Amino acid sequence: RIKFNQRHQGHTFSGYEHVFEQFCSLFENSHDKRSQLCVYVGNEQVVNLSKGVKPENVTNIFSSGKSVAAILLSMLHN
Repeated sequence: RIKFNQRHQGHTFSGYEHVFEQFCSLFENSHDKRSQLCVYVGNEQVVNLSKGVKPENVTNIFSSGKSVAAILLSMLHN
């Protein structure tokens, strides 16, 4: 488990450091001020990152249905 205590809070398991790098890049050239990302593989939490909000808070996700539908359709097609 790798912890980050800079401007971003949270942790990733070893092997998921690239997720942290991509998460940080979201804030470099955008107007985003707050975000959270939590990823589970099976029943294990491997990524838990946040910026601008407390890690234990829950945030809303808007317009996520189209992305999920596209992924599911792609899986069905294969």
